[in-house]
Amino acid sequence: MTGPLSFDEVAARLLAAANTELVAINQLELQAARASTQSADRPEIYRLSVGEARRQAEALAYASHVFKHLAACPGFTFAMSPIGRGQ
Repeated sequence: MTGPLSFDEVAARLLAAANTELVAINQLELQAARASTQSADRPEIYRLSVGEARRQAEALAYASHVFKHLAACPGFTFAMSPIGRGQ
């Protein structure tokens, strides 16, 4: 780790993750659509898998916007610990 993450860096990383999720959603939609057409009695395969992936992408994009706004607040600090530490 090279130092603490800035709000701008966190926002950029969250936005990149959201964009990656959107690409994955396209692939997931194709696979889920195939599964749904092969099993017409189970449309929840498509709805649940694609719906959850889409909600994840929306949450990441929203978090990116939140961090962009936090970056504009000079007195605000946010403590983050690396994954797996300080839990």
